[in-house]
Amino acid sequence: MHRRRSKGKTSAGFSLIEMLIAITLSALLLGMVHSLFIYGATTFARNEKQTLLQQDIRFAARVISDAVRYARQLDILDAVPTTPSDTIYIFAKQGQIMRFSASGDNIIAALPEGTYNIEFHIPSVGKELKFTITGSFGQENYSLSSSVIGLNLENDLPVAHGDILRLQEVN
Repeated sequence: MHRRRSKGKTSAGFSLIEMLIAITLSALLLGMVHSLFIYGATTFARNEKQTLLQQDIRFAARVISDAVRYARQLDILDAVPTTPSDTIYIFAKQGQIMRFSASGDNIIAALPEGTYNIEFHIPSVGKELKFTITGSFGQENYSLSSSVIGLNLENDLPVAHGDILRLQEVN
């Protein structure tokens, strides 16, 4: 007995068109997944820079606030003397926030590619000091303004504005 063959298609696989459509859809899907991954990694890196910048500036503000709060004397200067005595100087230099004293330099805040600026302001005669710290790290910028009252200051502070703070700590 002979078998009859049907005249219709009886292929048991995918046609060339079906394979091309499947490959194209897979490539589009992989492209979208890759784009989302790159976007997520970029966002994470940017947020990490912003977090480091904010953390450094907040730490510097805390150090400055504590130093001012418990200082015995306080001045705002235009330049840092080359030979300090028993005084402490706080200022921004070469993109870092520095604490300079007779015992040497201490870096309060520094990022490899970041820059910082600090401004001190005594708005009126009294014991209040206001300061603003600004920083940038790549395209990220952050600014923090604060004020602190000197609890142990011997005299009222005169009105002043500058970028170098000189203080004497209580012994």
